[in-house]
This record gives sequence, C-alpha cells and structure tokens, in this order.
Amino acid sequence: AMTALLETCLDEATRRVSGFMTVIESNLLSLLMLVARILSHSPQAAYRVRERQGMNKLRLQQILQLMEQAATESITVSDIAGRMHLSSKQVQRIVQAEYGASVKQLMMRIRLKRAKELLKDPGQSMATIAAALGFTSEQSFCRFFQKLEGRTPGGYRKDMMP
Repeated sequence: AMTALLETCLDEATRRVSGFMTVIESNLLSLLMLVARILSHSPQAAYRVRERQGMNKLRLQQILQLMEQAATESITVSDIAGRMHLSSKQVQRIVQAEYGASVKQLMMRIRLKRAKELLKDPGQSMATIAAALGFTSEQSFCRFFQKLEGRTPGGYRKDMMP
C-alpha cells in the first residue's frame, strides 16, 4: 500500500494535471497515517477521520498566503482559485466558513492591516502609502481607509503618535 501511494505521488508530480498538488498532499498524509499506525501497532479507528476539515485548513493557509502576497494588487477570487486549482465557489466557501466574510472583504481587511502598519512610519507620505498598497490615487486610499476604519488615515496616524 505504501509503495502504491508513493508511486501515485511521483506520477502526479510528473504529469502535473490540474489538482495534482491536492492528490500528492492527500497521498502523503495517508502514507504518514499508515506509518504511524505501523509504528504504534494500534488498530484502525472505528470512525471516519475528517479529512476534508484538515484539507480546508491547509487550503485556507494557502489562500491567506496568496492574499498577503497580492495585497498591493487587485487579486480576484478567480485568480486565487486558478492558482490553487480550485473553483471560485470552493475558495469562497473555505474563506466564508473560517472568517464569516467574503474573499473581497477579507482582502480589504488585509490591505487595511498593511495600511495601518505603513501609517506607523511618519516618514512616508499618504501618496507613497497609497501607491505601495496599489491604489490609483491618494484620494481613493483615503476613501477606502475611512470606509473601513471610520476615520481618515491622517487621523489614525495622529492618534498613533506618542
């Protein structure tokens, strides 16, 4: 059984068909479970292991990583789904289940967090921060910030100063 799992992983890595990483990760987890059972001499569980939940946690980490990397660009659900070889609905479902928010809302939260970090540096102008976050103008950055935070970026920066 272990040899078959390894061969499947190698075959998937060679062919690289859509979704190959999911198949490889799943087989490697199965392989680790087999080894753990052999080493512990324990019987198989009498219940179904919730594999999907663990896979969604892994996928959520990948989604967040993609969103963090793309916080300065306009990344869409389709972009994320395409990079992960998932459907847009799956990506939305995973994010919604964990955060109770859409991908767009989560992306806005990530950009807001990054904006707050950049606003802590008084040497950076609003225009520089807006450009660093991928906004087309300082005004659009200020509207975005005020809509989410309830105050202007300048007001936030002023409150953050000692």
